[in-house]
Amino acid sequence: MRSLIEIRDERPPHRILADVDAFRVDRLLTTTGRGAFAFNLPNVGIDRDLLREGRMVVIKSTVGIPAYVGVITQQEEDTAAGVVEVSGDNYASIAYNLALNRTAPVSNVDAGTLARRALAQAQGGGRSIFLEAGVCIGTPLRLAGGSINFGSQLFGAALDALAARVGDQWWIEHDVTRARVRSYLYWNRRRGVDLAGSVYLEEGRDFIVGAYKRDGLGFVRTAIAIGGGGPIDGRPSAAVGDIGSGLTARADRVEQELTDPADVAGPLIARDLVELRAVDDDVTVLAQAARRARERPTTARETLALTSTLTAAAQFNPGDTVTARFHSVNYGGLIRPIRINAMQPDEASGECDLDVSVGM
Repeated sequence: MRSLIEIRDERPPHRILADVDAFRVDRLLTTTGRGAFAFNLPNVGIDRDLLREGRMVVIKSTVGIPAYVGVITQQEEDTAAGVVEVSGDNYASIAYNLALNRTAPVSNVDAGTLARRALAQAQGGGRSIFLEAGVCIGTPLRLAGGSINFGSQLFGAALDALAARVGDQWWIEHDVTRARVRSYLYWNRRRGVDLAGSVYLEEGRDFIVGAYKRDGLGFVRTAIAIGGGGPIDGRPSAAVGDIGSGLTARADRVEQELTDPADVAGPLIARDLVELRAVDDDVTVLAQAARRARERPTTARETLALTSTLTAAAQFNPGDTVTARFHSVNYGGLIRPIRINAMQPDEASGECDLDVSVGM
């Protein structure tokens, strides 16, 4: 198995300048946000200008792992070993360096539309990283003042803050051909595809368990979102979860969700989440916020670090949900859905390290 490294021009259409034979190729594919890459080259016959800072790097896999697109930021030469290490950031990381300095108008638009507007602003004034707006479907955002102030935030940080507020996710995808590379900003409630009914991974065949963590703080009984208005006891609110707590008794809208017995924590650690949303007063929007908070609490109930075969990893992307059968740790033969948070493929070993969350 091999990694195919392409060095490309930094400007569109990002034509290929050279294909290089690299070794010890590292890169991290994540659901969103920052990532880095590195690879080594022999220090004989290397064109220093070819590998200068700012060049685009495309890392491909011969087994179907998604192409990785990054930008060179550093070279380090080890004369004793006779190698040059080339490293840099992924394209999403570059987005964090674009400045925003204006407020963005909001008229009951969705967060994806706001992200698209922010992208247009960030790429103005000669600061372009040549991103196009892909599919941007976001949760409705309502602001009493009619605008949101990004202040002096950078583009990536502003998207992070907006996504955290509404519970959505943003990421960058690439359409790579030999002739060109196109990069797209995507925004949606959640990245990934539910493959739990079609992709099954077997421990011992497709993966081994590297590390398992279980945290009681990830067990959420009820989540409630409280809107804006006057005194706290008169504000609109919505609750989602197990019915019976004092919080749900005071909510304007209550949605009961069926809970798997395996996901029920003891009464001493089962907790209620309260989220204050001062600019929202629509109970439907508040219910959506409460549901997202319960689905994705700050602390995950169960996390796993797995090592899979590259062949198995080629069946999914970051954000996807697949089904896994566990025999070790304290799973005892259970079949559980897992969501792929991050992938670190290694063609040299034929393996891929996975960071995953248990559950949908």
